[in-house]
Parts: sequence; structure tokens; C-alpha cells
Amino acid sequence: MGSTPSFGTNHFYNTKIELPKKQPRLSNGGAVFLCVYIALFLIFKFFLLFSAFYYCIYTVLLILFVLYTKSL
Repeated sequence: MGSTPSFGTNHFYNTKIELPKKQPRLSNGGAVFLCVYIALFLIFKFFLLFSAFYYCIYTVLLILFVLYTKSL
């Protein structure tokens, strides 16, 4: 009887380790990046920086986000 619980916990422990590996990192990293992206958008919009600089940074961030998602 001593061997069955250890096998059960071991099996559960293995599945618990494998699950995060199967999920893409986009769920965490992408969500954080998107939150920062929206926050920067609102900050720039709030301070009303001159549009050329604002759209340049916004476009660069968008390109970085697309590249980040494609790399995963």
C-alpha cells in the first residue's frame, strides 16, 4: 500500500510540470506586453505629445508585439 500513493503523487507531479510547458508563453508574456502597450498608448494620448513621435513609438511597439507573438 505504500507504493501506490507515491506513484499517484508522482504521476500528479509529472503532469503538473508538463502542463505549463504545453501552453505557449504568450498567455503570460503577451498579456503583460499588451497591458504595457495599452498603458503607454493611454499615457501618450493623455500627455498629447506631438503626433509624429507618438505614432512612431506606437508603430514600433506594434511591430515588436507582432514579432514577439510570431517568435512563439
